[in-house]
Amino acid sequence: MKVLIVSDSHGLTKELAMLRDRYIGEIDVMIHCGDSELSSTSNEIVDYKVVRGNCDFDVNFLNDQLMPIDGIMFYITHGICTMLKCH
Repeated sequence: MKVLIVSDSHGLTKELAMLRDRYIGEIDVMIHCGDSELSSTSNEIVDYKVVRGNCDFDVNFLNDQLMPIDGIMFYITHGICTMLKCH
């Protein structure tokens, strides 16, 4: 299994599209761990499994996800502050 994991792209749509186009067909899943600063319907992010970061404002993004991928459980989050008190 191959997984592409990115985070904190902060509006870099060209780079997200380039990664998708480069690795599509070679990987099993693409994950974005938040702070894309994009809409959930943006073409550049639509093929990624996405969670919400502290700079994301689209309410359609979940704060975190527990996702089985090929028998392996992935916990996808931008940070542990969604579940634990941060200091």
